[in-house]
Amino acid sequence: MRKKRRFEIDEGAPNDWLNTYADLMSLLLTFFVLLFSMSSVNANKFQTFIQSIGGGMGVKQISNLDLGSNQQSSNDQLRKIYNNLNKYISENQLKGSVKLVLNERGLIIRFVDGVLFDTGKADLKPESIMILDKISSVLKSCDYPIKVEGHTDDVPIYNSKYPSNWELSTDRAVTVLKHLVNKHGISPERLSAEGFGEYRPIVPNTSDSNRAKNRRVDIVILRNGS
Repeated sequence: MRKKRRFEIDEGAPNDWLNTYADLMSLLLTFFVLLFSMSSVNANKFQTFIQSIGGGMGVKQISNLDLGSNQQSSNDQLRKIYNNLNKYISENQLKGSVKLVLNERGLIIRFVDGVLFDTGKADLKPESIMILDKISSVLKSCDYPIKVEGHTDDVPIYNSKYPSNWELSTDRAVTVLKHLVNKHGISPERLSAEGFGEYRPIVPNTSDSNRAKNRRVDIVILRNGS
């Protein structure tokens, strides 16, 4: 009888690892269920959960800023700039000359064809200075990085000064950038300029009216610095 009992004990021993394996699987399942449930809760509940744990462990509590209010603050500031500029544009009948676009990049201040420059030139028109100066005062009041972008249509340029639309669009962007720095004292570290020629159209270059829309200078207040 003793031999038989010893045989039964020895035969069951190799299966002991199954209990450990089952426990491990249960823990993993519980862990993934917890992760899924956490991904489904809202930010306020998650913050309360983290703070309750952090308080018990002596960890610094997480503020609303840590949960994404930086992005909300950015949206609020750009919206305020948008509203101020939109009011100025409306009051001065400039809706046909300056357009505003608020998107994921930031706030685009778009000067349409002929507002800042004469055809084939990169010297600021005297009558455009007042408009650009008003825009510049708003730019100076914020801390966002700014990119000036020059664009043309797809018609080749016939000009001894500019061998292609790339040079013209770049020169125009740099002219606006220099005006912001030299006249309004905006920090050069915040500014960059780029010319895209005809290669970033907003509409197809299939008509004169479309080409006029593509000939533009954009001042972009960048949301994320790129």
